[in-house]
Amino acid sequence: MSQTAIQIEKIREKLLDLGLRGNSLLHFAPRGKKHIDIVDEVSSEIFNILVQQEKKMSFLPSPEIFFDDEQVEGVQLPTLREYLIQEKGDARHTDLHLQTKLSPEDLDTRLLRIDSEAKTIYQERGIDVLYLGLGFIKWYEDSNSSRERFAPLILIPVELNRTAAGKGFKLSYTGMDLNENETLYAKVKNDFKVELPRVISEEQGELNVDDYLAQVSDSIIGLERFEVIQNKMALGFFSFGKFQMYKDLDRKLWPEGAKPEQKEVLERLFDKGFETNDIDNGALEDFKKELKSPEKLHLIKDADSTQTEAILKVVNGQNLVIQGPPGTGKSQTITNRVLRL
Repeated sequence: MSQTAIQIEKIREKLLDLGLRGNSLLHFAPRGKKHIDIVDEVSSEIFNILVQQEKKMSFLPSPEIFFDDEQVEGVQLPTLREYLIQEKGDARHTDLHLQTKLSPEDLDTRLLRIDSEAKTIYQERGIDVLYLGLGFIKWYEDSNSSRERFAPLILIPVELNRTAAGKGFKLSYTGMDLNENETLYAKVKNDFKVELPRVISEEQGELNVDDYLAQVSDSIIGLERFEVIQNKMALGFFSFGKFQMYKDLDRKLWPEGAKPEQKEVLERLFDKGFETNDIDNGALEDFKKELKSPEKLHLIKDADSTQTEAILKVVNGQNLVIQGPPGTGKSQTITNRVLRL
């Protein structure tokens, strides 16, 4: 790759948040009532129902037996999984219900809160952040770490709906593109030198969940204390931040001859540099005269000498980069313009 392409790729990587603090794409930790763990389900079956068949799914609380205050003392209850196997058998994995461990009251409270916050974020920021994560990697930062972390592998954009107040919520696939966990891919590649296989294919509905998760398991065999938890899944908020910009700058998506590094202005910015002789002599003389008489300029906003110089360079056809610490008037300079009367 050219020097320009290398520099753009470095900047592109910085758009991904690889820090662990509050980053649900690298460590999905239960926080209050803003997530719901789905238990005793099969990832491939859930993907088939939600994405391939585009059916809606409802949520099931834990059976009443696990919240019965009159439970006879000394009687050993089965585990939730044992109870569900006995009561429903394998049919529980192909029905239109998502099993949780929550009580009916807690489940309804969480769904209300999640639905309200998802709608608020969309109204205020115009982005969808609610996803169902299928299949997680359990990992540790290093061999000495005692804190296990979980990162989602398949992220399905979903929404909650109900027909009326008091009715149960149903979960449905929005139809938007599945999202790859680019943050996880970059983290594993940068810190552990392993490239994870990709989720996205040309036909998203054709994704074979079991095959994909098996490929991920094979790719991390050499990584100590890494493990794929195939049927771990959770509903929650996953913010991709500047992910769209990251995707837009992928050189593979641009046609030959129009790739970002082939743009003259970017090539000059990252490699060749800008020269003062980019403008002709006549324009340069006009620029010098205007710079000596700033009081004759008609600016929309006030400008100091350095801001005026930057504005005049742009007006006279020069490319430039405005750089400086906060509060130095960069935005003011960008929004300013000269009114020629």
